[in-house]
Amino acid sequence: TICTILKDVVYTPGSFMAWEDTLSSWKSLTTILKSYDHDESPPPPQPDMHKLGAEVIMRGRRVGSSVKTTLTLRPQQAPEMTDEDLQHVITEWTNMSGFLCALGGVSSVHHGVRPLSLVPSASSVESLNTLNVYSSQCAMARSNSFTSHDQLSVGGGRSRSKFRLSINMGSYNAEESNVSNCSLFVEELVSLLTYGNERLGVKVRETVKEVLSYGLSPALYPHFFQKVDSVLQPKEKIQTSDQQTTFIDQITMIIQHILELRSETATIAMVNVKMDLIISKLINYADQLPLSKQAISIKIKLCQLLQTMMDCRTDLSYHHQMRFRNEAVERLMEWLTSRKEKKGSSFVDLLPQGAQVSSLLQDLDMASMKAVALLLDGLPLQPPESSERSGSDEKGKLFFKYFNLFMELIREHFGGHTTLASPESIQQQQQQRNVFSLKQYTITAMSNMLMANIECGLSHAVNLGYHEEVLLRTTFMDVLTSVFKKGVEFGSLADNNLANRYSQLVEFVTTVTEDGDMPIITLFSEAIHPNNMDELARVLVIMFDCNHKLTDFLLKVFQMEVSSSANYRSDALFRGNSLACKVLSQCFKIFGSYYLQAELRPLIQKMLQSHKYRHFEVDPVKLQDEEKLLDNQKNLLRLAQSFLDAIIHSLPGIPLQLRTVCHCLFTVVANSFPDTALDTVNSAFFLRFISPALVSPEIYGIVSGDRLPSPRTQRGLMLLSKILQNLANHVVFKKEKHMLVFNDFLKENFERSRNFVTKISSMGPYEEGEAIDSISFMKESDKFSLHQVLWDNEDHLSNAIIAMRSVSFNDRAWYQPVQRLETILAQLGSPYQHNRKVSLGLRRNTTISSAQLETFLESMAPEVDDHVLKQARKVFYHGGTSKAGHQVFYCVLRKLYPDMSNKVLYYAVSLMRKFTDKSFDLVVDLTMSTSTNEPDLELLINFAVLVPELTMCQMETIYLYNCNRSFKRFANQLAYRIFSHMKGAKKVVAIDNVARLYQYIDESNIILSKTSQSFEEDKLIKIYSPCQLLCSDEGCNKYYVRMKISESGLMLIYSERMQVFGVSMHIKDIYHVSIIKEAQAIDNEPMKLLVRLTDGHAITLLYEDKATVLQHIYYITSRWQSQQPYMQLSERKLQPKDVPGTLLNIALFNLCGSDVVQRAAAYQLLCAVKKSFQLLPDSKIISTAQGLHVPANNILFVKEISTKLAEKEKQLTLELLSEALTSLQKSGTANKQLILLYIKPWLVNLEKYNSGEEREKKKVHNILGVFVQLGISSPELSSMLQAEIWSSLATMSPDFLSSVLDYFFKTGSNAGLYSVKAETLAETAVTLASVNTQLVASITVNAMLKLLEETSKEPTLMLNHHFLWSQITVLARFIHRLTFHNKIDVLRTLPELCYITTMLMGQGDTLLRTTMHGIVLNILHSLTMLSHCDKLVELLSLKMVELELPKWYLQFGIQQVKSSATVSFQSSKMEHPHRHSSISDKDSVNIHSLTAITELFSEVMEACIEHFKGSNTWFERWHQLTMKSALVYNPPLQSRSFLALGYITKTMPDETLAKILKILGKAILNESSLTLAKAILRCLTKVIHLLEKTSSLFKHLFWISVVIMQLQEPITYVAAQLLMYECVKLLDSEQSFLKESLSDVVQQAREEHASHLKMLDHEIGVSFTSSFDFALCTLLYRGFHHSNSATRLQTMRLFCLLYSSHTASEERYIGKINEHNLAYLTVLFIHSEHIRSELFSWELSKETSFSHDSLCAALLNKEAIRETKLQMLFLLTIASALTYMEDNQDIKLLYQFLSKASTVFHEVYPNIHRVLVPHVALTLSQSQDHSTLGAVHKLIETFVKKANNKNGKSLSASYISDIGFNGMTELFGPFTSSYDYTTVDNNKLTLVQNYIDSVIEDCLPLEDDEVFVPNISRHRRSAGQLYNLTNTDGNRYCGTFTRSKSTEDSGSY
Repeated sequence: TICTILKDVVYTPGSFMAWEDTLSSWKSLTTILKSYDHDESPPPPQPDMHKLGAEVIMRGRRVGSSVKTTLTLRPQQAPEMTDEDLQHVITEWTNMSGFLCALGGVSSVHHGVRPLSLVPSASSVESLNTLNVYSSQCAMARSNSFTSHDQLSVGGGRSRSKFRLSINMGSYNAEESNVSNCSLFVEELVSLLTYGNERLGVKVRETVKEVLSYGLSPALYPHFFQKVDSVLQPKEKIQTSDQQTTFIDQITMIIQHILELRSETATIAMVNVKMDLIISKLINYADQLPLSKQAISIKIKLCQLLQTMMDCRTDLSYHHQMRFRNEAVERLMEWLTSRKEKKGSSFVDLLPQGAQVSSLLQDLDMASMKAVALLLDGLPLQPPESSERSGSDEKGKLFFKYFNLFMELIREHFGGHTTLASPESIQQQQQQRNVFSLKQYTITAMSNMLMANIECGLSHAVNLGYHEEVLLRTTFMDVLTSVFKKGVEFGSLADNNLANRYSQLVEFVTTVTEDGDMPIITLFSEAIHPNNMDELARVLVIMFDCNHKLTDFLLKVFQMEVSSSANYRSDALFRGNSLACKVLSQCFKIFGSYYLQAELRPLIQKMLQSHKYRHFEVDPVKLQDEEKLLDNQKNLLRLAQSFLDAIIHSLPGIPLQLRTVCHCLFTVVANSFPDTALDTVNSAFFLRFISPALVSPEIYGIVSGDRLPSPRTQRGLMLLSKILQNLANHVVFKKEKHMLVFNDFLKENFERSRNFVTKISSMGPYEEGEAIDSISFMKESDKFSLHQVLWDNEDHLSNAIIAMRSVSFNDRAWYQPVQRLETILAQLGSPYQHNRKVSLGLRRNTTISSAQLETFLESMAPEVDDHVLKQARKVFYHGGTSKAGHQVFYCVLRKLYPDMSNKVLYYAVSLMRKFTDKSFDLVVDLTMSTSTNEPDLELLINFAVLVPELTMCQMETIYLYNCNRSFKRFANQLAYRIFSHMKGAKKVVAIDNVARLYQYIDESNIILSKTSQSFEEDKLIKIYSPCQLLCSDEGCNKYYVRMKISESGLMLIYSERMQVFGVSMHIKDIYHVSIIKEAQAIDNEPMKLLVRLTDGHAITLLYEDKATVLQHIYYITSRWQSQQPYMQLSERKLQPKDVPGTLLNIALFNLCGSDVVQRAAAYQLLCAVKKSFQLLPDSKIISTAQGLHVPANNILFVKEISTKLAEKEKQLTLELLSEALTSLQKSGTANKQLILLYIKPWLVNLEKYNSGEEREKKKVHNILGVFVQLGISSPELSSMLQAEIWSSLATMSPDFLSSVLDYFFKTGSNAGLYSVKAETLAETAVTLASVNTQLVASITVNAMLKLLEETSKEPTLMLNHHFLWSQITVLARFIHRLTFHNKIDVLRTLPELCYITTMLMGQGDTLLRTTMHGIVLNILHSLTMLSHCDKLVELLSLKMVELELPKWYLQFGIQQVKSSATVSFQSSKMEHPHRHSSISDKDSVNIHSLTAITELFSEVMEACIEHFKGSNTWFERWHQLTMKSALVYNPPLQSRSFLALGYITKTMPDETLAKILKILGKAILNESSLTLAKAILRCLTKVIHLLEKTSSLFKHLFWISVVIMQLQEPITYVAAQLLMYECVKLLDSEQSFLKESLSDVVQQAREEHASHLKMLDHEIGVSFTSSFDFALCTLLYRGFHHSNSATRLQTMRLFCLLYSSHTASEERYIGKINEHNLAYLTVLFIHSEHIRSELFSWELSKETSFSHDSLCAALLNKEAIRETKLQMLFLLTIASALTYMEDNQDIKLLYQFLSKASTVFHEVYPNIHRVLVPHVALTLSQSQDHSTLGAVHKLIETFVKKANNKNGKSLSASYISDIGFNGMTELFGPFTSSYDYTTVDNNKLTLVQNYIDSVIEDCLPLEDDEVFVPNISRHRRSAGQLYNLTNTDGNRYCGTFTRSKSTEDSGSY
């Protein structure tokens, strides 16, 4: 009470004298106490200490302004004290101490001591020194004053030599020192806290602690805290000692007591005390203490101090409050996390007070957690600034760390139980209460942290709602409930949270109070460093202008400037670096640029263009020889006049903002300096606006870079600027003599300038009715700049806040905005850690600056959000420096995708702006990059344009890490001009391993991803070398590689070095195990294997031991897949709308928990969510006490609540379902069933999201995916899923069901044909079909049809090489399942199924082939079920039995399989896909197989037509699908379509035939499409009989077969021959040859296009015009040489048909020869023994053997062959056949025949002999048959005789050529064994194509929009050239033709 009264005593001379006198006496007593040492020898007798004390008190007198004591104790007079005297001294000293502390305010006021500001290290002094030898005599001698050399013993007794404390004191003599007595008194008092006398120490310390805690006057608080701060050691210099520890202990309690007793006076007194700095030092010291009872006690007291500090935090001042609180939380959390180690340490167990220490540790936990809870209240977490990761990531990581620690603490103290047993003792009761209190504090801390950091905390902590430990789950629900009760806002969860906070910052900064004040602007003006003032001013001007508060802002800052200059001259206004000056300059710059360009540009450009006014120098000293001073003066004067006139006349064009600036400036200055207001505006306008633009016009954009002023013109503008400045300042020139001539001009225009300024100052900011067009525009970069400026000036802001608070403490209104500013900055965090730190723009004064760059950054800013930048940071980032000191940037190319290009460029350019003045290197990580990651050309061009050459010159080295073949191709294609900046000293270094990179960059500085380095670090499985890599994309090139297989994947290292950017290097292709889908062996290729990738591409390799390679690849893929979790739900970025559904599911999930506390917490959470989000307003779910008894069996209640919510709150569907399925991961079977029950009512709501946003669709797909995965991982739930989930989904709309099935198809395709997931999805589709058969069947079949159609867009030669192959195969498995029991709706889909089957049968591996076989069986089975006709059932059953026969297995390409059903459902195959994954390089289904299945379906359809409704359209629909596929280029399907078309077509209109022929004309051009040509010919062979009798194309088909045979290509030759056979046969059946020969019948068709056909005849060397029959025989004869026996037989049949067609039936067996049958008979004579015998059977008796002579007599009838041409062709045919004959008997026969014929037809034989010469020579040299040799000799004799007979007639040697058959002999030869289609003459191919086109054009012209085939030459064609053909239905024929080696036709496609 007395202390309280004394504290209120005000200053009077009397009170001050009393304090000074008491201080003098107190000093004396203090000296006595410090001099006392009870261990010394007995002192001499001492005077009466009672009297001494009285004298000390009463004998003090005032001397001047100082107090001096008259007590002088000499050393020899040192008194001795008894215990009673000592007690009396202590009592008096204690009373004096309390008196001085309480009354200390009067001394502080007397000396005018202002509150002291605590700046770090400002008042730090060395406070701990070694104490000198104690001397009581010296102390007594100096008792009259404390000098700076006084050293006080704190050790006492024998211990003083070990521990000493020295307090550096100043003199109490105010005359000698500026330090007040009150300050010195406090310092002395504080020093006594470590007084170490063994007898008096405790008493003294307790006294000091007492008086400082409760008796210290608030006026002395600054001195006290200043002294404490000086004594406390900084963190880096902490050295613990017993004395210092004692001091810390005492100070902690004193500060806490001071804060607890705080009053308004005390708060005012401590306004300049930065409490956080002092408390931080205390915490740092305590953190260094070793484990002891005292250390734990100190920590507890510090926690209590923090609690008190947080209770009164609004009354205290801080240096950085948020940073301090974050650091304090971190330190206290460390104390908590180390509790286990402390409690379990042996040190504690060995201590006598071990139990007490353990108890103290529990108290420390309690105190720490309570303090943490208070510290976290409203605290945004701030990661350490040293972190290189983004702020949001680090903040989330920090949150998760703390949250886990809290959970661990609860787990530890509760031991896994939510309740404790009944306590048996008071101690146990107290322990239980402590535990529950600790839990409540922990929950409070968690809720406070979550509430203040909801944007990162909730997404990290939400999974705790499903934690396996009930205790943690319950705790988390309590935390959520607590958060809801506090009223949390979830808006910060939005993606635009950062943008919203920046908007809040802008709104807050631009806030104007009701009284028009702007406290934040005032704060900025005082706090921001001058170096940042320009940027701040620029941003503030833009922000206030955009918010339409520019006037208020300008008035405020101008008023601040005027107020600060009120005591000085008016001409000093706006002359410094204040905020007002910067704002004025920025206003002119921002708002006046357009005005300057409009008004000054014409004048300056006129100066540049004019020659008359080019000289303006008026200084005689600087005049040039040719210049005249007078002329120059006139020029300058005229120039000044013109500029001044232009400025004055531009008054209407001055922007509104500029007028506002001038008006506000005039208004504010006029209030304080009315006489100089106009002059101030005038000076500002010209000095800060006009003059800078004149001096540097290029900076303001007045002149362009190529039109800069010359030095003379620049000098003129400089002089002009001087004139205008003097005009603005209303002063004339005095010092500069050469400028005096312009004073008259100045005087004349002073008034004009004043009038001008008066007008712009009085026009007002905005006149009523005037439009306001804001010139400035606030960008995201401006907001970021403000954030950056404030962050960089954080210390200055803190000091300014404290200063303003001390001045305006009673006005609390200003402090609320300041606190809000601190909170916003804390929430934003460091701009240098933020994801957007470079995205929002950096300082404008960086080196990289160009119009293009700024425009690009501004345009891209709206498109770039946090998510995009997070992805961009993965592609391009900065990481440390190289050994050469260069900055290093990294580019990870594999993470670059086409849609990210501009965004990555935006990020990269922004990031590089920070390092424009430094050299840098670039590391390009090419590991696993592909062509999809290649930046497009536009991106590179943009990069070259945007990044200035100066920056590119800073690039020193480019390191290419793991360069691959894809990048090598890309590098070779680059236009080198794009990187022209890189020329010169730039280096490209190939890095093939990290170790080599260490040569250039220290290992510690390398920042490469773990994935990139894993290929070098992971376990190596094996290296295979040499291997061959086949690259089909480079024309089947082969590369030798080393193949390394490791646990990370597959690496192919090329043996040959390659050039990349001119550098020779080894390149390597790397494939991570995650992208390897499967490895397959190639059938019939012992060394070839195929590695399929997930992106649809494949790698083809050749290696001897491919089985081992397959095994190892299977091992690494299986290993990787086994490490992936079955159900892995990625962490979701929660949005505000996600919160209700997410938390509702947590509540519903836990309502049926096993623990009663858990259920109660779940119910409380349910109530909190319902109330907060206003859900189910009609329901009566009311929150009650925490201990509500919720029964365990409340499933019906949960289901009821869920049903109501699903009906009323449909908007929560996606979020609740997503969370419900997340909770499945943490649940057992029972809980999974519960979840499925309460989510079932929500499923119906999914339908509304089917057509919603992409994000919603993705969520729906994720939900479906979890259901699928659940069926795989939990087989026991499969039945429930099918019955409850999938059956419910099947009842929804067709659109939704279509979406579900589409997801099934895509997911199954991604999983692969052999995956369990794909099979599960197929089985699930059956469930959907059971509910909605028609819809599911239609969707599935149409999906397959669409896939098959899609393959034509990027066609491949083999369907199983197409990237859609996996989708096709998986969809086939779906159809396979659905066809059973008619789930495919076979009556509606049979034509489509027939088409699909014919397209896919025999393709792929064994599984797909058995699948297609099963589909056919199931189709027949379904038809059997639906049929009511016994005959039909019998037929179908018979067909099913036949399908199980081995011959039908072979038709489907199934070999070595006993049962296709067994293979189709073989589970082992799913586990080991390589066993059944071999594929063939070509489609193995042959014509016979396709014909068989087509005929089977046709027969079934025919049989069903009469029994099923709607079946009459089956053939038509099947035909339409097949025709559509046939007319679109797609090699794998088009050939099959034409083959099937031939069997199912019922009609063949000429229009359709013309389109088919058009395709044929293109197909023959290239070898890759010869199979297609053959299929078309087969189709024409089948449909020719369908042509109308009057069809103009019918007879042309014969000639088409002829021209194709003329190409002599083995594949098409056979098909063309068959077509010809059908043509002749059909003509013969129509009796066309009764009166006409074949040549006569088809001659008319030939004549229509004779030019093309004659040219073809000429090309091959036969003439149909000269002799149709012999020409035809020549073409057909090669068929006898075909490797296929069926073809040879067919050739014989055709010759027989032709012979019989040209010979009357009665003449066929009497050897009647005519000009038409001679050719055919000749060939038959050569090749058929049967024909030879039958031909001459009338001359031979049955007993007589065959006679050669009789044969000759029959054929060598010159009367029958009269024409020389026929004779020649007859013998030439035999000679040509003989040339290629191999059988000796046939050779002998023909030579014998020719020997006779040479005499009969001796006129023509010499020409024939010339053909036979090579064969004759060979026969003579090799033959040993006498008959043969005799015949040869006879031929030679005949030839010689004829040659020597010069009188006889002889034919020309060129006769054979003359008649057009010079190529007959060659055409009689066999097909070459390695036929090369590229050798076919281009002209020949073109003629064939042109002929077919002319036939189509003449017979049935097609419109341009019906058929379009570009006229592209055959030369330089590649697989990429497409030829388009469009039919009337819009179908396209796209032909891709390649030239490669031919394969022999074997009847397969």
